[in-house]
Amino acid sequence: AVLRSRAAGPVLILTSPEALSEQADHARTLESRGATVIPVATGRVLDGLRAISAYDVQSVVVEGGPTLHAACWDEGVVDQVHVYVAPTVIGPRGVCWGSDIMLTLSANTRLRAQAIGRDVFMDGYVHRAD
Repeated sequence: AVLRSRAAGPVLILTSPEALSEQADHARTLESRGATVIPVATGRVLDGLRAISAYDVQSVVVEGGPTLHAACWDEGVVDQVHVYVAPTVIGPRGVCWGSDIMLTLSANTRLRAQAIGRDVFMDGYVHRAD
């Protein structure tokens, strides 16, 4: 479905050189359908953002798990947050977001919270202290 959005802008897929080598057939298929696959040797979010700067990218939406979100936060590339909190447990222990992120989030952002049914949506701009 994401490849059908190419009219709105390029579809850029960042990956490691190792994954690109191991999944070369998948990468070729994605590229034949219009995606651009970009290897990022370091695995750092900031280096990935630098790699896509050549495509005149103005903003990035990060949809991933706690590891990717923590990396974005730790590398200081977060400008704005949109967080949905639902009263649902995924797996036996839920999904750990990382207490350091949530504590830093609450200390350094102007958050707005809104109830949406049983869920809570929070958003705000990040104002880093460091």
